[in-house]
Amino acid sequence: MKLQRTGALFLATAALWLTLQGCERNEGGPPDGAASEERSPFPAPSEINSIRVANEADGALIAAIDNAFIAGRLAEGLREAKPSYIDDPEPFGRTYRVDLNGKDKAGQPFTYTFTLNDMTETDALRDAGKVYITGEDGTTKAWTVPSGWIRALFGYDAAADPLLYITTVDASASVVVQANRRIRTASATAAVADTLQVAGLKPGAKAPGYRIHWSDPQRFVVRFDALPEGVSVRFRLDGLASADGETFAVAEQPERNAAVLSGADAWSGVGWAGADGRIERTREVGEAVMLGPIGGDAGDFVAAYGADGTVTLIELETGAARILPDIAWPEPGTPFGNDYGSAVMFSDRLHGSILYAVHGNRTLYRVEIDTGEAAKLYESDRPVKSIATSPDGRRVALLVNLEDSLTAEGDLYVLNEAGERVTIVQKATFGGHSDGFLFPIPIRWVDDRTVSVGRYDADRGATARIDAEDGSIRIVPGAALPERAQRLLDEQVGWPTEAFRVLPHPDGARYAVQTAEGSWLVDEASARAIWLGPGTTLQWADDDRIAVWEQPASSNVRPYPLG
Repeated sequence: MKLQRTGALFLATAALWLTLQGCERNEGGPPDGAASEERSPFPAPSEINSIRVANEADGALIAAIDNAFIAGRLAEGLREAKPSYIDDPEPFGRTYRVDLNGKDKAGQPFTYTFTLNDMTETDALRDAGKVYITGEDGTTKAWTVPSGWIRALFGYDAAADPLLYITTVDASASVVVQANRRIRTASATAAVADTLQVAGLKPGAKAPGYRIHWSDPQRFVVRFDALPEGVSVRFRLDGLASADGETFAVAEQPERNAAVLSGADAWSGVGWAGADGRIERTREVGEAVMLGPIGGDAGDFVAAYGADGTVTLIELETGAARILPDIAWPEPGTPFGNDYGSAVMFSDRLHGSILYAVHGNRTLYRVEIDTGEAAKLYESDRPVKSIATSPDGRRVALLVNLEDSLTAEGDLYVLNEAGERVTIVQKATFGGHSDGFLFPIPIRWVDDRTVSVGRYDADRGATARIDAEDGSIRIVPGAALPERAQRLLDEQVGWPTEAFRVLPHPDGARYAVQTAEGSWLVDEASARAIWLGPGTTLQWADDDRIAVWEQPASSNVRPYPLG
């Protein structure tokens, strides 16, 4: 990819960086790093009129600077680079070949080439970047360059409003923070300390310690002690200020200044959080693509649909888990594809050892989960979104896609035990998003006559209560946080936030909440909102504990909750 940096924005970008270099050592500057070998300055030639930056691996041009003034000032910045040395092993980020082009005193063109090691997004503590040259004797020398110089080289946004750029590295429990301004050191120390939240701690465990390491005035790394298994941390950096007193807070995108980190030993599974947010029990399962509640006489379960195709039932009262046997699906119809990654979807009720299931978003089966035997009942001509079984086990509700359409809308089919349709309710659910995608929508029987189906309109938590006998529909508003509880949540999240899912406790004072930032316990009685981690809120397991699906903050798999 070619990035031509020759316009007015680049000129302003580089000019601002160059202005900042003259005041690098006032309040925004970090403490001096480790001593380096005594060496001569970087031998960047004078009379530079252009610069080319290319990927070292494939030679692809990344940046071109054709303004002689900017090119010359960048070369001047190189001559001010601090002599460094080559570590063993030497940390590497992205490496580039940089060509400085100019003319000598005789007017002859020349090109001076060196290597740039851009470590700005890595967890390197001491250096944001290094430049290397290799002499005729084969000896390689190194100099360190600040992140501001690297940003200016690539024409990044130093001339825009103050902005932060956050990268997390789970392997070293590090959060890397870059800025397009010099940062006031004390503001970083205060921002992390004042907003730090820790989730996943066991009872009696101490919160992990951390240190802030500065590589230069525009970049620092928050390095935590080894995070225990299942522990995640979260903090906000809206409190950061530039050396000139500007705020880095972004009112339109407050979430960009929040950092969420899980350690190298992060795992996926169910955790049971107590009233203080501490994790009292865990059951590791593995990555899941979908989660679904299953109830019945034997207790309440959550079904975790694994990325590898396995389905695990976890009992919420005891934590016991079992993997369902492989099932031979007789005479399956041609499957419809979906966008969540599981070929099977089980119903929400277990009757003895019988579960209903839909395979391939098309074919309905009655499954004996102890033996893995399945009996085919019905084959749909349209993709099936969701399935639910009546409390008496005599009817199955299927939410199917509208004909010739793939949206959040769907029709409701009610089938008897023989797989015969007895009721059809058109447009049982409503929603104007996710056109072209097939995903599950929460559905359950409220009683033996009434089916509740999630709706995706202005009220995110609203449901349609559908009479399975006459097809009549009644809209029920979703559970919402009281004003005081919402205020407690907003204060801890750091900005006004939307509660996607609210599960009130019977005591009327506590709420299990799902937001984009993860799971929360909001307790009006103690005036607290406790972050439970970056996972998914499942349900109240009992009077005192919330079942939460835990997973690494950096995981690319986000289980779609059916309940």
